[in-house]
Amino acid sequence: MEDIYLMPIGSEEAVLHMNNTLIGKVDKQTVEQHGVRLPEELYEDNEINVWGLVPGKRNSDTWTKLNVGTFVIFLPTRFNMIVTRVIYKVQNKDLAKALWGTDKKGQTWELIFFVQVLKILNKDKKSFLTELGYSEKDVLMGNRKLTKDHLTKFEDLYGSINQFLERNEENEISGKEFMEDSTKKILDPELPKKKEDRLERLKELAQAASQKDQRDYVEVNGKRIKRKVILVLYVKARDDYKCKACDFVFNKRDGEPYVEAAHIKPLSQGGLDDPTNMVALCPNCHKKLDMGDDNARNEVLAALGKNGVSLS
Repeated sequence: MEDIYLMPIGSEEAVLHMNNTLIGKVDKQTVEQHGVRLPEELYEDNEINVWGLVPGKRNSDTWTKLNVGTFVIFLPTRFNMIVTRVIYKVQNKDLAKALWGTDKKGQTWELIFFVQVLKILNKDKKSFLTELGYSEKDVLMGNRKLTKDHLTKFEDLYGSINQFLERNEENEISGKEFMEDSTKKILDPELPKKKEDRLERLKELAQAASQKDQRDYVEVNGKRIKRKVILVLYVKARDDYKCKACDFVFNKRDGEPYVEAAHIKPLSQGGLDDPTNMVALCPNCHKKLDMGDDNARNEVLAALGKNGVSLS
């Protein structure tokens, strides 16, 4: 069995990096602009998932030992994990600065490795660590390679990474929703408390994100937020977290309302990636709009028009 590394994601800065390049993806053009040419087959729709480490003895040792095929399990919260497989690695300061900037010491995360995200799971970190034989008090400070004994315990419990993922299939989380939730938590302190002022600020950010020359990120008080997430958060708030076609809404386990942001005219048909072409929908209406036949799609469009949504 290939090696398994555990990597915590603790700081707000690291969570932003996670959203932007580990759950979100980096486009091929950005990678190649900074002198990194990857085999074409590593890209999915000309995008790829990326992570990086700041040079230092421990990080350099870890990065050196990461091989193609090594599994890395990121643990950003107590209840979530991102299971990945290393597909390429390179040391490149320019690409790291373009993706993540620099830390307070002027260093950047230049020990880069590209990964395939296998699954994002809702699984308790504490119970996972104790399953592998770690102490109940272990909080996983720093990157860690599973020792031979811990790897044996993992194999005894699950057999392989694929079997581990299969056993936890019902705990899978959408990367898009996870990224939106974590970005919302980071953005919340930066927004006004009053609902009307909050919506107005989100609208300003969305307008900035919609500019034609806007890159992948929007700066919010020094924080680089993925532009697509800004658009989604604004559209959901603008539509009061309710489906604009059928008015349906339900709350998630954490009490937050669940709704999705959809493009009225598909991007593939020339629709704009802009709030004027976006609307909040429940999962059912969203699927009808995106995947339904003409009858299903027209049903949703008619309901949107009836509820005052501009379809032009």
